[in-house]
Formats: sequence, structure tokens, C-alpha cells
Amino acid sequence: MEDVAFTNNFYVTIICFKYDRLWEDGGNQTPCRILSYFTLVSCFVVCYDITMSVTAKFQNTEYTVHITDHAQARMIEREIAVSLLITIIETGEIKSKPKQDNAFWVFTEVLGRSDNLVCVSLVIETTSLVIKTVLINWRPT
Repeated sequence: MEDVAFTNNFYVTIICFKYDRLWEDGGNQTPCRILSYFTLVSCFVVCYDITMSVTAKFQNTEYTVHITDHAQARMIEREIAVSLLITIIETGEIKSKPKQDNAFWVFTEVLGRSDNLVCVSLVIETTSLVIKTVLINWRPT
């Protein structure tokens, strides 16, 4: 289930998780997701950040960052803010993906997290970094 809200000239996507409590709507029996105020606020902040135009420096080149829908969902699920994503891209250790010249794993240990390493899977496309997914508990091979 996905809702779109228009606020301050930005489209914001609120993604409801499958683990939320369900409420049946009287006789219609339409499942509605109920989020606590705090869950809704934290989800809003992450999604709001994602919709903003973001750039990052990767391998000494400035790129526009494009985050796929899949990566956005994983960021919310794994509580990874856009600011942390950019920090990982700009300061993390880089490992090339086999058989793909323009694809990389970028990873780092994040202080205060128990699910390290945090990893970003990205692809370079002309002037953009396309974020495919973000991972936690990642182990380089």
C-alpha cells in the first residue's frame, strides 16, 4: 500500500510496511494500515529526504544520485537516511562487482549500529549514480 502526499512543492511517498497493525473498516472490510505517530514521522522524514535532489562525490567525480524504488524501500526498512547513504558513497571502501565495469559495492562500518557492515550497491550511468539497493550485515567476499 502506498500513499502520495503533496507538501511544500515536493511529492512525498509514504510506504506502509507489511508488519503494521491492520484495522477492518466496518462493513466494507477494507484493510487500512494504522501507523503510530512516531512511525509516520520517521517514515515521512526518510521519504522526504529521498525526493530531494542529491549529489555525491564518488571516485573524485561529482554525480547526481538516483535512488531506485527498491533502494528507497530498503532504506526505510533498514533505517538508513539519505545523509548516511551519501556518507557511505563518499567515504566508504569500494569493491568492483565482477564482470561489470560500472557497478560497485561501497561499504563501511557505521558507529552506533549493530548491523554492520552497511553497503550500497550502485551503478555509474553517465553523470548519475544509480543506487540499486542498500544492505546491512554485509560481508565482502
